[in-house]
This record gives sequence, structure tokens and C-alpha cells, in this order.
Amino acid sequence: MAESKNTIVHSPLELKGLAKYLSLTCHRALERGVWTFCELGIADIMADYQAPITAKQLSQLNGNTWNAEFLYRLLRVIADVDIVKEIINNDNDN
Repeated sequence: MAESKNTIVHSPLELKGLAKYLSLTCHRALERGVWTFCELGIADIMADYQAPITAKQLSQLNGNTWNAEFLYRLLRVIADVDIVKEIINNDNDN
């Protein structure tokens, strides 16, 4: 009979040294961020724009009246899991 190895599969989002319950909390926040991103259709809006766009511009497209600061925070979470890419510009415009 072949020997079985006890291998542990780690999440790519695991933070070393962070307690397990805190890691689960972080995953829950990411899950909610991705869900919100999808539910609002932000990916479709960004694809239609076909150019880099700021959170402020995105919040006003298609007649939306989203809070630009909240949207920026949401996009930062989404960028952390590599769904979108944050491009740093020298302007102070989010």
C-alpha cells in the first residue's frame, strides 16, 4: 500500500501569522467585495468604457450616483485579488 502524505493545502490569500478566525474574516470581506462588484455590474461598465477610469468617473457613468469614496475602497479590495488592476496616477483624483 502506498504511503499517504499529509499535505496541507493553503489558501493563496492566507496571511502568515494571522489567527485562523481573523483569516476567515478577511476572506468574508473579500467575498462580499467580489459579490458587490458583480452585483453592481461594475466589470461591464468598465469594459464598455475601454480605457483606464477613476472611481470618481465610474461613480457617475450611466446615470449612477454611487459614492466615489466607497467605490474606490471597493475597487481596492477587488484589486487585492487581481480582478482589476490599480494604476497609480499623479493626480489626486481617485
